Amino acid sequence: MNKFQKVELSPDELANVKNPNVAWVQKWLNVHAGTNLVVDGVWGVMSRSTFLLAFANKNAPAISETELLQIAQELGDSNTRRIRAVAQVESNLGKSGVAAAKRAARQRRSQRK
Repeated sequence: MNKFQKVELSPDELANVKNPNVAWVQKWLNVHAGTNLVVDGVWGVMSRSTFLLAFANKNAPAISETELLQIAQELGDSNTRRIRAVAQVESNLGKSGVAAAKRAARQRRSQRK
């Protein structure tokens, strides 16, 4: 049994959208993620941020030091600073992604001095 309701655009909706694929995603988010996007087929800031929030794993643990080193080595990076910055932004540290990104940028600037 499929737990998701099938989402289809009506003929009226299709007639008034710029991109039917984008409109379908917007309608899907409205139905399944409880959002209130305008179904206009325009992939703007609201569509993008809503999409990312709908699929973000808010309970993902922060990456461990061992995992960080392993990832850096697999990517051929001898310095883990870049990966650490990404991990800091994407992990759930109880802070918003924006705050983590600002903190990482400040740390990078201070390390350059």
